[in-house]
Amino acid sequence: MTIRDIYELMGAILACLALYVFLIQLSMPNIRGTRWVSLSFLAGSASVWLIVLRGSAPLFLTEVLSGLFAMLVNVFVYWGFNDLLVIGRRSSWILWLTVPAPIAIVAWFTYAHDNNAARVLTYSLFTSIQYLLLAVLLLRNGTLQTRLPRNILAVIYLFWTAYRIAGIFNLGSHPMAIYQSLSTPITSILPVAHVFTALLTGNGFVWLAMTYLHGDLERQSNTDALTGLLNRRALETVANHEMMLARRKQLPLALVLLDLDHFKSINDDFGHEVGDSVLSLTAWCLRENLRNVDFIARLGGEEFVALLPDTSEEIACEVAERLRTHIADLRVPNLHLQLSFSASFGVTTFTSLDPTWEEMLRRGDRALYRAKHNGRNCVQLETVG
Repeated sequence: MTIRDIYELMGAILACLALYVFLIQLSMPNIRGTRWVSLSFLAGSASVWLIVLRGSAPLFLTEVLSGLFAMLVNVFVYWGFNDLLVIGRRSSWILWLTVPAPIAIVAWFTYAHDNNAARVLTYSLFTSIQYLLLAVLLLRNGTLQTRLPRNILAVIYLFWTAYRIAGIFNLGSHPMAIYQSLSTPITSILPVAHVFTALLTGNGFVWLAMTYLHGDLERQSNTDALTGLLNRRALETVANHEMMLARRKQLPLALVLLDLDHFKSINDDFGHEVGDSVLSLTAWCLRENLRNVDFIARLGGEEFVALLPDTSEEIACEVAERLRTHIADLRVPNLHLQLSFSASFGVTTFTSLDPTWEEMLRRGDRALYRAKHNGRNCVQLETVG
């Protein structure tokens, strides 16, 4: 197989990768960044095919335009990861600087002073910067669940960073030198390495995207859609864990259960849209007035619960009273009215006698029932014994 055959195969593989990622975008449009990764493979394929034409096509195509497509490959990959990691493109202007400068320099050393070594040096310098920026992007952003695919991709890009920098000091072994020494063994190895890197980039991107989708699905399964709070299923998992810690470390654990007063009347008199606004505003009030270590959930309907780690019975009652006051001060705009509402609270604490989370919840529910029975908009405590 000649070097030309290798490069033709490389161009075909990159084109297939572009199609592969494009089809992923069509079938799963909720995966962010796929269009940019598809464009990066397309640009890489175009660059390789233009290189294949070297010797039979104008220098503008084989030197300048092929170089432009090659420099755009990492720009598109960077944008794809930006979108996938939900970073935005405010930092991508740095990568843009790596495109016009090398193309202008290469054009100069193609038309004004034909110097292949200078062209090699230019591409090596700027592509090493691109690979380094990609590695930094992946290492500094993302969730804990995506750390493994991000780290693997970052290592690959750091390898190419080091390789390109090494090529600056030894142009004879640099991959761009294959244009002058097509008979050396390195000419058949490097295209394979580039294809392997492209495959890893494509599959790494898909791996990263699947990890994000799995995380999104997990969050959705544990989150109330309207309020963004934990749902009953997630709260049960958290509560069992916190009860285990409280029992083992002999720490207090408190439960605050609240139910919006006359919520059915709000829905009947003002409509479900206003009712949803009341629920969302209540959730916001709970988040704003509780600690980051506290767990807040919507049990269903108009009922909410807050699990307060390392909180005594006395402090829990103070927290519930403060929440009751804040909720009573809330207003929901409805046409020309400012609708107010209130909530009733039941408070209890964990004891070593509680066999399950449900027992603690039932005790809090009894306290809540008393608050409702005693006129609503008040706090009641339920103790053991």
